[in-house]
Amino acid sequence: MQILDQIMYTGVATTDNARVGRVRSEDGNFDLPYIPPVPGPWEGQEGTNPEQLLAAAWSICFHGLLGAGLRERDADPDGSRVRVSIDLGQNGTGTLGLAAGIAVTAPAIDRDVLSAALEEAYKRCPFCQAMDGNIGVDLRIIE
Repeated sequence: MQILDQIMYTGVATTDNARVGRVRSEDGNFDLPYIPPVPGPWEGQEGTNPEQLLAAAWSICFHGLLGAGLRERDADPDGSRVRVSIDLGQNGTGTLGLAAGIAVTAPAIDRDVLSAALEEAYKRCPFCQAMDGNIGVDLRIIE
């Protein structure tokens, strides 16, 4: 378990219902409807879900660290893309679980430079650190 010696930022969001409702950031930066990602009586309603929100947050964080690693290697991260996918599923006993994929596209960057920056970003990203060893993560470069 990781222990933080210094808190740099705390993000806070609150939900107002167990299945279908709204999620709001404490600072007012977002106020979104949410629904479960699986079929149910909420079908036809619009809203995000935890898997989409996790994918968005992870993608933003990872891309920022990848860009920093590329700049440290004198490579321009402009035009690079990071796609994070979050799978919700069940294991053999029926317990819910997650799996993730991180796909990076950066056609203008040398493959060896991109690979090195990618590995470094994975080690530095707090989302990767939190998930590493807890869920399956498929990390790849897309040509």
